[in-house]
Amino acid sequence: MKITDAKNKIIIIEFSEIIKEGLTRILTSCFKEFDIINLDNFEDLQIYTEKEDFSLIILNSEIIKNRLPKACDILAGFRYAKILGIITNNYYRECISLFDDVIYMNDSRETIISIIKKHVCKPAKKKIHREKLTNRELDVLKLLVKGYSNKQIAVELFISMHTVVTHRKNITDKLGIKSIAGLTIYGIINNIVNVDDYLD
Repeated sequence: MKITDAKNKIIIIEFSEIIKEGLTRILTSCFKEFDIINLDNFEDLQIYTEKEDFSLIILNSEIIKNRLPKACDILAGFRYAKILGIITNNYYRECISLFDDVIYMNDSRETIISIIKKHVCKPAKKKIHREKLTNRELDVLKLLVKGYSNKQIAVELFISMHTVVTHRKNITDKLGIKSIAGLTIYGIINNIVNVDDYLD
C-alpha cells in the first residue's frame, strides 16, 4: 500500500537495545518510506515538538510511568502523530489510556506490522473544522479523561447511558478525535481539564 505523506517519520523511544533494534529492523524492512528516529530518553522527544510532522511515536510504557503529567505535556506537541505503546509484562496500567494502540512483547512480526500499518498506511486526512462543544459535552469530556465508564458518567451526571453514548459520538464528530489519549491532550491544551484532575 502506497503511503501518501512524503514527510513520514517514526520515533521509537525504548531503553532496551534488543527491543529497539528488533523493532527498527522490522520497520525499515517493511516501511521503507519512513525515516526512523531512535531515542533512549522520553525527554529527548521535546527536541522534535512541533518542529516536524511525525506519523507515529512508539514508546515503552515503562518509560513514562510515574510521570504522566510530563508525558501529557510533551505528547500534546504532536497533534497528528499516533501513539503506540510497547507493553511489557509489568506495565503501568494508567499509561494505557495515552496510547492509540499497543504492541505486546510476545507479538509476532506479522502482528506488529499489521498494527503499525493500521495507523500509518492511511491517506492523509483533511484537517477537521472543530466545532465548539456544548456545556454538557464538556462535562462528559472531563469525566472521560478521568477514566469514567459510560455507566459512571451516566450516574454522575444523572443522564441515561444512551445520552452518554450520544454525547461521546458528538464529541468525537466535532473534534475529530477518537482516542482517550487524544481527548485528554485536547482537554489539557484547551484548559478544559488539568493534569492534576486527570491523575486523581
